[in-house]
Amino acid sequence: MTLLEQIAQGENVALEFKEVRPKDSLKFVKTVVAFANGRGGRLLFGVENGTGRIVGIPREKVAAEMDAIVDAVSNTCSPRISLDVKPAVVDGKSLIAVDVKSGEKTPYSVTALGIRRGTFVRIGATSRQAEEHTLKGLILAGDNLSFDKQEASGVAVKTSDIEEACRLMTEIARRNCKTEAERREVKDMTATRMVSLGLLKRRDGRLIPTYGYCFVVGLPVPDILLPQIKCGAFRGVTKGAFIDRRTCEGGIVSQIDDAYQFVLRNIRVGTELVGTARRDVYELPIDAIREAICNAVFHRDYLSPSCVYVALYDDRLEIVSPGGLVREMTVEDARNGFSKIRNHALGAALEYMGEVEGWGGGVARYFEACAQMGLPPPAVSEESSALKVTFYRMRRVRMEKANAETGTKSKEKSKEKSKEKSKEKSKEKILAALACHPEWTMADLVREIGLSRSGIERNLRLLKADGRLRREGADKGGTWQVL
Repeated sequence: MTLLEQIAQGENVALEFKEVRPKDSLKFVKTVVAFANGRGGRLLFGVENGTGRIVGIPREKVAAEMDAIVDAVSNTCSPRISLDVKPAVVDGKSLIAVDVKSGEKTPYSVTALGIRRGTFVRIGATSRQAEEHTLKGLILAGDNLSFDKQEASGVAVKTSDIEEACRLMTEIARRNCKTEAERREVKDMTATRMVSLGLLKRRDGRLIPTYGYCFVVGLPVPDILLPQIKCGAFRGVTKGAFIDRRTCEGGIVSQIDDAYQFVLRNIRVGTELVGTARRDVYELPIDAIREAICNAVFHRDYLSPSCVYVALYDDRLEIVSPGGLVREMTVEDARNGFSKIRNHALGAALEYMGEVEGWGGGVARYFEACAQMGLPPPAVSEESSALKVTFYRMRRVRMEKANAETGTKSKEKSKEKSKEKSKEKSKEKILAALACHPEWTMADLVREIGLSRSGIERNLRLLKADGRLRREGADKGGTWQVL
């Protein structure tokens, strides 16, 4: 994409305009800090903020302005931020492009403001002071640490609690196996294994639970919000009237199961014949939905005070996970099957229990599953520091067609059965009448049975062919014999 095309698209999470270099350097270095704390970005000087109008910088001042920009960032930000500052020309006007790389030593901040007030992050097209939970996440990321592997402050567990957690994890792992051979391969979860996964820590001869352990077993933690999945089914296409709602709590596997069952009971389901057996056919790819719920729980930011949301509307299903993607990944990466773990202990625990695969690629599988069902491709987007996956419902087309076909066939079968029943009833009436009056003529039968002459003749032929009736003697003066 050319620089002109970027400008035409306007400011966004990775692009900001400045008409001139502000005298107060904080007005642009906070954006540099925000880019470094995120996925990087570009500042363009010489483009009017808000409008995108290219005003340019006097050519004789470009070199001096570039030096001033580098000096301002070097003197006011810490740790050191990697920049690539270069001149550019668009529509004959000189600009300065400042490319900021995503940093590895987060958090980056404006030194004079301190780490708490001077750490900024990018939210949409604006740079904002980082909230407390975001700052904690940046500190952990800078130290290459996973939050769920940290000791859960203020939480203590007994040996019996750990043994019960081990038993539960082993039970779930075996339940999720597809074959008996796989079940035999599952090794029992133990306290030692929990330590290796990061669910427990050993300190002073004691086992200390980590946040990951608390999330797996559903144990409340004093200093953070207890993770939940909030589910809602709405009438229409906006958050209006609830049809159904549920808050899923407890251990993460229990939450995943409850949220999954909530979706199943609120989406349309039909049936299809497989051989002689009937099976349920849902309007959405239910395996992909369960995986999406698992991934939302697995990859979410547990420092965020928000929760996972599962929202069902008339036209779509939305699954929203707080925190968005990790800094090293983009939405395009996720669509192409790449994955990077945010919560290492939880990931290891869910993989052991057979709830997620260790190979990643979940988002790519959503697309495959929808394509196989003839559905529109799902939408994957980052909005307000959250990752949203949207599955589009069948909009009744295929379901109604299938139901209409089934209904038509059922009606046809019903009509056929009704006709057969009516024919048999007519035959029985004729046999009963002739058993009492074997001398009756065709005119007598037409009068008493209520059928037309051709109807009586057809039924008589059928009864004689079936061996249930015989004519004795001549057509005139003869009699009927019921067999």
